[in-house]
Amino acid sequence: MKKYFLIGLLSVSLCSLAQESLPLVVQQKNELDQNSWVKNVPFERIYTPEIGNQINHFDIRKDNPLEWMVAPASGGLWLSKDAGITYENIFQNQPTQQIKTFAVHWGKGIIWVATPYGLFTSKDKGNSWFFGGLPEFKTIESVHINSRNTDEVVVAVLGNPFDADEKRGVFKTSDEGKTWQHSLFVGNRAGVSQIIDTPNGQTLFASVWHDESTTWKSIPYGSMSAVYKSEDFGTSWSKVSTDGFLSGNFIGKIGLAAHGDEKVYAVVDNRGSKTRSVATRNLAKITNIHLLERDFEAMNKTDFLNLDDNKLNAFLHAIGQDKKYTAQNLKDMISAEITSPARLMIFLGIRQQEVIGAEVYVTSDGGKTWQKTHSQPLEDVFYQNGNQFGAITVDPNNDKHLFIGAYPLLESVDGGKSWQSKHNVSLDNSFEKIYYRNNTLYATSKKGLAISYTQGKDWIFRNVPQSVSFTKIGYDKHQKSLFLASEQGVFMSKNNIWTKISSQRQLFGSENDIYVGSGNGIFYRYNVEKNTFLRLKSLYTSENKAPLRFGKQTPLLVSQHNSDVLYVGSNKMRFSSDRGQNWRTISEDLTIGSKKGNDIYATISAIAESPLSVGLLYVGSDDGTIHITSNGGTTWQSMYASNSNAFKVNNLVASKHHQKRVFATFSHPDKTNPEPLIFMSEDQGVTWTELRSNLPDGRINIVKEDPKNEQIIYLGTDSGLYVSFNLGESWHSFGSLPATGILDIFINDGTSDILVSTAGYGVFKSSLEVIQPLRVAIVAQDFFPLREKVRIEHSNRWGNTWSDWESPELPITHFEVFASKEMKLQIKIMKGKVTLQSFTYKTSKGFNYIPYDMTISSVGKVMFERVAKRISLETASDGRVYLPKGEYTIVFSVEGGFDEERILEIY
Repeated sequence: MKKYFLIGLLSVSLCSLAQESLPLVVQQKNELDQNSWVKNVPFERIYTPEIGNQINHFDIRKDNPLEWMVAPASGGLWLSKDAGITYENIFQNQPTQQIKTFAVHWGKGIIWVATPYGLFTSKDKGNSWFFGGLPEFKTIESVHINSRNTDEVVVAVLGNPFDADEKRGVFKTSDEGKTWQHSLFVGNRAGVSQIIDTPNGQTLFASVWHDESTTWKSIPYGSMSAVYKSEDFGTSWSKVSTDGFLSGNFIGKIGLAAHGDEKVYAVVDNRGSKTRSVATRNLAKITNIHLLERDFEAMNKTDFLNLDDNKLNAFLHAIGQDKKYTAQNLKDMISAEITSPARLMIFLGIRQQEVIGAEVYVTSDGGKTWQKTHSQPLEDVFYQNGNQFGAITVDPNNDKHLFIGAYPLLESVDGGKSWQSKHNVSLDNSFEKIYYRNNTLYATSKKGLAISYTQGKDWIFRNVPQSVSFTKIGYDKHQKSLFLASEQGVFMSKNNIWTKISSQRQLFGSENDIYVGSGNGIFYRYNVEKNTFLRLKSLYTSENKAPLRFGKQTPLLVSQHNSDVLYVGSNKMRFSSDRGQNWRTISEDLTIGSKKGNDIYATISAIAESPLSVGLLYVGSDDGTIHITSNGGTTWQSMYASNSNAFKVNNLVASKHHQKRVFATFSHPDKTNPEPLIFMSEDQGVTWTELRSNLPDGRINIVKEDPKNEQIIYLGTDSGLYVSFNLGESWHSFGSLPATGILDIFINDGTSDILVSTAGYGVFKSSLEVIQPLRVAIVAQDFFPLREKVRIEHSNRWGNTWSDWESPELPITHFEVFASKEMKLQIKIMKGKVTLQSFTYKTSKGFNYIPYDMTISSVGKVMFERVAKRISLETASDGRVYLPKGEYTIVFSVEGGFDEERILEIY
């Protein structure tokens, strides 16, 4: 393996960018798709529970609120003309389904969408699309079309969230994307998070956000955060957040809403420190008791363990430690007597430091002067997560009527002087985007698009059907139950009935043992038969001399050799021989080491156990280390440590075919970098070979070995599903899936079925039965039918219906063949010497699935009855004649001269 990785940074002119053809990465992916052997492999959708999906952007048509567009996270672009009752995907055949934001001119049908590959535009309401420029720009947050001159478009670019980036600010085109001007640049750590327009069509306001965050420390604020104004539709800009606006070094994200041309409201994430003891608490409260650090001083162990989890979690949110710890983590430490309530904060190395949080400002003169609208603080709105929000909206018919969206939903009817909560606070859910018009409130959350006709009191969801994302697939083969994990919880399908079994977000194990987790090292074992959960014993024990570091996606591994044995990774490895009822530490810190910060970092991120050798374990961390033990954790050896660019080890797979073979995948610390990093070792990690080959860009989410063919590897990346038939020397893309990320892969060893969970499109199923036996002898042939016998169960319903109100059953089967090139075939279905049906088919290179509808031609019917004499073939109610039970010959005649024969059995 290389000991370092070089990341190329593209420079960008600050004056003009010419429109290009499709970005190189898209061209490469298109070429790979066209030449793929598996582009025709069919997948069918597995219908899953409608749990909703995060919404990246939505737009309501102002003159017809029944018509809107929605961009679910990684789920395409959908048009509804009936207020969300039905949807049509108008972006489904494009290079990606990942849309961050979009803009639409409803009258002319012009649409601009922002994707990871740049901008795409349509002039006919999504019937056709063209590339619009700005390739590989990171995090485009907002797009606006000039309503008076649709050739003009402005784009807000936030840029790289973890590093300096010159490609930030506002970019404008005046020629439909042929060229672009960088019209606003504030700094290489300050991007633009939002642009809003005003009724006059020329005046724009932009929100600049200064963010100095790193992988391990959140610093989403700075002195460059500000509001800028343009009066020429984005050609020139001036800073207007001066007189009366928040100033200093602690200005976070700013959300904007305009009423008319001059009045603008801004909700600001003020990261300045405050002391809650002097804060007035007259605002309507969600949590009625606030914990303070000093409250712990007089507590004993019992008092602390009896604290309400919601209030303890709210305390962690308030002090900015919610990404590192949960209420249960703290209780586990106190229960194990690692420390005492009085010394807890010292033990964790943190101190209480709450921030001011949400503040609302208003200008009535176009930004010349500002004033804060409220004298009382807005408590428990952002906590220390204001970087996730910035949602504010104003009633177009009443400039005093406002809403703010965050953990609670707040409403003001007096221009922001006073606020009332419209929805209870939930630390697991929040209001991310809000929009108010015609007495209707629209809001997005992790559960999708919600609508309220009662000012936020009651809500209905109008989500795109099956626009869901599941991060993990599990299967209990004994109970024949399918499990899916998502941000909305864990769901189980038994007898084709879906049930939500847990609010946890992680899923582990398969076959006999199912475990769920909430991250931060908290797990439960699920008994499928009894439908009960048992919490595993705390991973904190008195032997811990320092806090354990658990990632939000803490890995748990059930041993393949003994299902009673569990492994869990924090910064150290923990081992249990009794399904989590007792634990012991079997390693020292296996990471490079903790960095001071408020984000989780330096934790174990991947664990793999060799199915061929008891005690052989591989462990990877999120700061770029790989360790190995061959004796169950008695001794450990470092096999890899990355350089200053600490790449996260997100997958380790120990081969089931060769004891010393192991696969590792990495992701960049810059989470916007899409380079796919996959490596293989044949000597237990001593040396590594890179396997990228012809893989297009796309972070790797999952890697799987084929259970039957040691040469085959499957990859799920942010750009799709791929397979290699030669251990990574070359890759082929599955072309019949949506162009979105693949989050997990599950292969049923017994049936050869493959299930894949997608980002934004649910779960799909296919069969690997004809793919797995692929070998050199088959590939070397020009043409090869992959089944010796095709068996189909006969039905009297073929072509028939028993009611005038139902459609006849129309059978279809596929003849699977492999072709080394494009060729023309003639396919004959024969009984003896009689040709019953004949048709042609043009193959593509690779696997082909030739459809056949089980029918007999009119000539074939006559010839068959003439030969058979005593048999009369009946015509079905749809006017066709179908094959009766029996055995037939399939003849594949290849253009150029040779035939291949196989058996078709109708039983």
